[in-house]
Amino acid sequence: EKRSVVKSLFYGKIRQRLSLAPDPKRSKSSVHDREDYFAHLPVNVSSESFDLYDGLSGYFEDDVEFENSKAKMHVSLVELPPILQIQLQRAQFNRETLQPYKSHAYVKFGETICMDRFLDDAPAEKKARAKEIQAELNAGRERIQQLTQGKVCYYCWMDVLGLTAVLM
Repeated sequence: EKRSVVKSLFYGKIRQRLSLAPDPKRSKSSVHDREDYFAHLPVNVSSESFDLYDGLSGYFEDDVEFENSKAKMHVSLVELPPILQIQLQRAQFNRETLQPYKSHAYVKFGETICMDRFLDDAPAEKKARAKEIQAELNAGRERIQQLTQGKVCYYCWMDVLGLTAVLM
């Protein structure tokens, strides 16, 4: 298969696996596999306290609607391109106000991006551990959001003032 220079530099290959849960209308669970080329990985930028791995995790595993049923979509990297492009999708939609907006949230990432947990041939233990850590992180963030939503941390300021008084 002959590919152009651009495609050989910027295109990789992904595998999409769509898993439908068992349904009384079907005799067993259904799995659909498909391999395709990609030029970039889209990452939704929706909130603060967000790093690139959060966005990539959302891309590589998601809940979707398929044939009027809920399904799990798993994406894995079969082949990484030499130059990986990641597109930060900042255009969002507020369902309460029914208005589009641009997210200006900071997205943290380092000079090196480790993609091994997203590879198709990554060890199952590594993928499972990465999912566990991501779930713990998401649960912690949700808890922080619940505790601080719409509240000014009165006690935090009292603690700061108390420590300031002690130090003076």
